[in-house]
Amino acid sequence: DNNTTWNLGLGVGRDRIGSTNDASLHERRRTLELTAGVTQALTPTDLAQLSLTVSRGRGYFSDPYKDPDIRPDRRNIGILLA
Repeated sequence: DNNTTWNLGLGVGRDRIGSTNDASLHERRRTLELTAGVTQALTPTDLAQLSLTVSRGRGYFSDPYKDPDIRPDRRNIGILLA
């Protein structure tokens, strides 16, 4: 009985940030996201799932429409789902 499902995922984001309030704003942001997980069927009605997601971003994370809004230029995120 093949009751196990594995998953892998990759996401890449490349953004250009501008503002209608500030024409001189020309920034970039890059994000890489990896996810891996497993799902196991325990009974015909019960599942167990475990997933891990890691995301790393660099670039402009501030909100150009909030003043002042100054955020770091790097963002690391880890998510564990059980």
